[in-house]
Amino acid sequence: MRLSYVRELDEYPTGARRMKILTMAVLAILIGSYEAQIAPVVPLLLKDLHMTLATYGAVSGAAAIAGAIASILGGRLTDRLGRVRLLVPLMMLTAVCCFVMTLVHSPRDLLLARILLAFVDGVAMASTAPLVRDFSPRLGRAQAFGFWT
Repeated sequence: MRLSYVRELDEYPTGARRMKILTMAVLAILIGSYEAQIAPVVPLLLKDLHMTLATYGAVSGAAAIAGAIASILGGRLTDRLGRVRLLVPLMMLTAVCCFVMTLVHSPRDLLLARILLAFVDGVAMASTAPLVRDFSPRLGRAQAFGFWT
């Protein structure tokens, strides 16, 4: 009996199992890429939080910088501790951060929530590209990375 949570690969996954693992890695990046995108509600957000578009731009810029720094750190961290071992809990933490964003009442709160979310996402997303590489055969890597992109 093979346990589904075993992290060592005795053999390269093939067929449906490989596609399932590859799909989970791609879905993680897809979810991570879109949960912070709040552009459709920005007009409501600006009015509700009494902030200018320039302030919102500064908040978004700071969050992007935090995410970039987190990705640099996340790459090393996921290589050391394990990609899957970190990806699953970080995706859960991403969901929690999204709910925390609903509790903001000021531009400062939004800044802190977006930086936290971007940092968690940055670390999590650093593990998805290597997972795509790990679970796609050499000849299919171009297609897998196209799917990931």
